[in-house]
Amino acid sequence: MVVIYKIDRLRRRRMNFARLVEVFDRHNVTFVSVPGANFVES
Repeated sequence: MVVIYKIDRLRRRRMNFARLVEVFDRHNVTFVSVPGANFVES
């Protein structure tokens, strides 16, 4: 699973984003965008 905090940074270039999604699909990787989340390390 890949978790992205700010998807707008990733989607700036549509072709790159489309290729990335294809790679995720080939490797059965789920893609999640979590806006406004606070990640805390433990």
